[in-house]
Amino acid sequence: MIFDWQSEYHRYQHYLNDVGQFYARKRVRVYTEIALTILVINFFVFFAIKPTLITITGLLKETSDKKMVVTKLDKKISDLVTARNKYTAIEADLPLLDEALPSEPNVTMLVKQLEVLTRENGVEINSLQVQGVVLKSKENLANEDFLVFNLAVGGSYENLKGFLNGTRRLRRPILVESFTFTKSDKGEDLRLSINAKTKYMAEN
Repeated sequence: MIFDWQSEYHRYQHYLNDVGQFYARKRVRVYTEIALTILVINFFVFFAIKPTLITITGLLKETSDKKMVVTKLDKKISDLVTARNKYTAIEADLPLLDEALPSEPNVTMLVKQLEVLTRENGVEINSLQVQGVVLKSKENLANEDFLVFNLAVGGSYENLKGFLNGTRRLRRPILVESFTFTKSDKGEDLRLSINAKTKYMAEN
């Protein structure tokens, strides 16, 4: 039997060509799968993961904003607690403020304070005249929110001087604009005449 090497060569060359084409087709399939995988990943990144990331970013910003609001509310609550504590500390003194600066002329309260002052200094009230309260107006604001009065008291010089000095310590402040000492009809006693006014906080 004669070995025909040429025919054998052609036959093996055909096998080699088939194997080469097989591996070539396999590489194409692998590259195609890789490309499809990349496309699928990009698809999910754009249409699935991106909205999720946007949502997470929005939630983080919303959380940050809410934390800021909570911080501001805590600050306001702290300020309110501080204000309440300060109010509680002075609450007992508020009636004193109403006496010092009433919302109306309140002549009765003024007379009571003056009577107490006369007893403390051993003098007596001879007369007390209260001028008409001037209401607020655009034409005349000279005596606005002031109660103007004239007071005359009698007693010894030392007692009258003590009374005059005592007007500066009254719970309701009095501004003495002028005063005079005159001889009284009662023996050695003197007469002290005072022109004064006191403030009140009239409501608008």
